[in-house]
Amino acid sequence: IDDFDNIINIALALINNGDEDVTNIEKIGIGYRADETIAITLYVVLKYHGDLKKALCVGANHSGKSDTVCALIGLIIGLYHGIDIIPDAYLGIIELEDLIIEYAEKLAK
Repeated sequence: IDDFDNIINIALALINNGDEDVTNIEKIGIGYRADETIAITLYVVLKYHGDLKKALCVGANHSGKSDTVCALIGLIIGLYHGIDIIPDAYLGIIELEDLIIEYAEKLAK
C-alpha cells in the first residue's frame, strides 16, 4: 500500500511541473506493474481530461505498456464525458463502434 500511495503521489506532483510528459511518465514508471499503469493513467487523465486525442497521444508515446494505459485513458475519459469527447475523425473507424455504443447506452440507463 505504501508503494502504491508513493507512486500515485509522484504522478500527482508531476502534473504541473512543466517538464515534458515523456519525462514525467518515465519518472512514474513504464506501466508493466499495475501500480505504474494506474499512476500513468491518472497523470494523463487529470492533465488532459478535456482532450481525448491529446490524452491518447501522450498515453501512447512512452516506452512502456501504452496499450493498457490508453485503454484505461479512453475508458475513464469516455465515462466522464460520454461520446461527445470522441473526435469526429475517430467516429466511424472505431472497431465494433455500434456494439460499443449499444452497450454504453444500456449501461447508462
